[in-house]
Amino acid sequence: MVFMEYLYFQFISIFSFPTGGSDFWRPLFIILILTLFLFTFLRSSYTHRLDTRLIRISYFLYCLILVYSLLFKNLGIQGVNFNLVEFIKDSLLIDSTIPLLNIVIFIPIGGLFKFNFKTVMRFIFFITIIETSQYVFHLGFFDIGDIFTNTIGFIIGSNIHDSRLGKKIIHYIK
Repeated sequence: MVFMEYLYFQFISIFSFPTGGSDFWRPLFIILILTLFLFTFLRSSYTHRLDTRLIRISYFLYCLILVYSLLFKNLGIQGVNFNLVEFIKDSLLIDSTIPLLNIVIFIPIGGLFKFNFKTVMRFIFFITIIETSQYVFHLGFFDIGDIFTNTIGFIIGSNIHDSRLGKKIIHYIK
């Protein structure tokens, strides 16, 4: 109920097609993915263990969503934005939804890695290649603000990995 009331329309706006209209598959996949996450959470709270198969399935579905949202959401669109100050100003004053979702969507990837400078630099290189590919292949905008927010999400996830909570989750998986 909470998801439908607060998050569904934000989530669906990310994965919407430019032509609009009613789509059966997108809401179905969203419901199935959320059901899997809820099942995993409830089962782990009952058994005090996390099943590695469910974790792998969850990360596989997460990677599918990530690839779609990075490469196939804005087909045929091309542009460049190198103005980080304008991006931050627009995020704070106009609409902070997209930057917040950019941060949130990269937290799980950061959770797979320990926090160190070398790993963060590799991630920045990787996400810069993705952003460049979006521009070169007309899959969206090369936006320096996206690189900034995606890196923040990665760093948050890496810090969670190194925290007590992260160590407790890793203990439950093993």
